[in-house]
Amino acid sequence: MEIAENITLGIALFWGFWQFLSLRHSIINGEGIIPAAIPSLLLYIICIIVVLIFHLSPFHLIWLGVVAFFLGVPLTMFPPILGLSIAFIALLGMSSNVDEDEGEMTKPIKSSNSLKKGKGFGNV
Repeated sequence: MEIAENITLGIALFWGFWQFLSLRHSIINGEGIIPAAIPSLLLYIICIIVVLIFHLSPFHLIWLGVVAFFLGVPLTMFPPILGLSIAFIALLGMSSNVDEDEGEMTKPIKSSNSLKKGKGFGNV
């Protein structure tokens, strides 16, 4: 029984860490994310910490994962949770391997010839 509990705890820790890294990868690359994924992940990490602190059975993480997944959507409706999610996105979006000289804001903007020709909506 102890082996199954350790396997369950290992899978829960791996899944939480994997979700954290995949969310960070999506934010850094500018890909879309589901807004409810952030509170769900934070709630599941809190569940893992509670299970470890109070020495509860890791089998509780199975149903707590499902509960955390479904509570992510309603939790985004509370302003403090939404602010926490935005702060978490900002922390995940920080990248240590981006040079300040080569950031997106310093790239030159290419001019478009289609705007100079006068074609388009309103420019007949």
